[in-house]
Amino acid sequence: MVGKNEIESPRLRALSNSENIDQALSSFWSEIESSGAPLIEEIEGDESHKLVTFIVRKEAGIERAAVASAVTGYYTTFKNTTLSHMPGTDLLYRSVRVRNRTRTMYQLAVNYHEEPALIGSNWIQYAESWKPDPLNKNIQPFDLEKDGFGWADRVFSILELPDAFEDRYSFERAVPQGERLEFTLEDNLGQSREIWAYLPHGYDDKEKYPLLVFTDGWIYFDNMRTPTILDNLIAEGKIPPVIALFVNHPHGMRSKELYIDDNFINFFSTRFVDWLESQFSVSTAENRILVGNAAGGVFATYFALKHPDIFGGVISSSASFQYRGPDNGEPGWVIREYVEKERQNIRFYIDIGTLEQDPAVDNGGNSNVMSFHRHFRDVLRAKGYSVTYEEYEGGHDVNCWKANLAGAIMNIFPE
Repeated sequence: MVGKNEIESPRLRALSNSENIDQALSSFWSEIESSGAPLIEEIEGDESHKLVTFIVRKEAGIERAAVASAVTGYYTTFKNTTLSHMPGTDLLYRSVRVRNRTRTMYQLAVNYHEEPALIGSNWIQYAESWKPDPLNKNIQPFDLEKDGFGWADRVFSILELPDAFEDRYSFERAVPQGERLEFTLEDNLGQSREIWAYLPHGYDDKEKYPLLVFTDGWIYFDNMRTPTILDNLIAEGKIPPVIALFVNHPHGMRSKELYIDDNFINFFSTRFVDWLESQFSVSTAENRILVGNAAGGVFATYFALKHPDIFGGVISSSASFQYRGPDNGEPGWVIREYVEKERQNIRFYIDIGTLEQDPAVDNGGNSNVMSFHRHFRDVLRAKGYSVTYEEYEGGHDVNCWKANLAGAIMNIFPE
């Protein structure tokens, strides 16, 4: 048997010390099949954290497994995230202390490639083989081929602690629904891209409507359920009726376009704007909001500074503010752009997960993504910009952005 002091989970300690381990193990797996995984347990003397224990059944063909998650440091190495084996059983486990309000996604790396570290861009190639937790029914699927990542479709498991910030608005209700439309628009270079549109229920082209424009169009339109969020917010009177446009990126072109590509900026500021103004009855720049996450947050932030006559607001989630710029200079390029340029009439909603890491900046482990966000927040406020800044308990993932999006939209429109 494994000694009590070697297993942190009370549930697993009791299992390991059972007199009839075979019978206890059979009951344990029956319980897990019904209740699901991971285990979430109280920690004696610690009211701000829960003990989360990931488990895998060591079936035929499974030699080892690790957790790929923000709560375990998925950009560093599997050395600290590999599941331990409980001797005499088919149970693999790994416990980690997690803050009570945490929401994030994770996958399992079963029989993973034994690399010394998953740093820089290498982690993407290894991530193709990571899989969702078969014991967790709470999943987030991605049709990534539909957007510009160039990856295969993937499915993530969701870790959601009982006190996690509530996702109230992304589920369908019995409320009036806006119209969903799909368009194909050719850019300045002859490249076609998909654009989805949301028109609020009762849309009247004689009225002028606030506008939300999203990069990573399919992610926001489908995976993040933004049209449903807008239906619910409008029905509750939390926001005025709005138009939303979701701009997609050609396959494999997302990073190139969003990391300050001149052709995409030219398309966005001319062809796209001319098209939307001819198709929809939209308000002036003050009520036009540009939305993006990660690289999309960098693009939205830079584009608004360059074209405040087009967009008067930015919603940025987990932006890559550490980005070195088109000339690959020092980290924090877009922040320096705001330091050097005159203040414009732009307001901001910015959020970032407390568990976020960026291997490209620090070679893993000790993330400084948060410091870039805090620095940019301080720069904006010193320059006199209107800024709402939030740090949430979670990682760099869509499930967090989806849960936060309603609050961001409610906050960004002027009263």
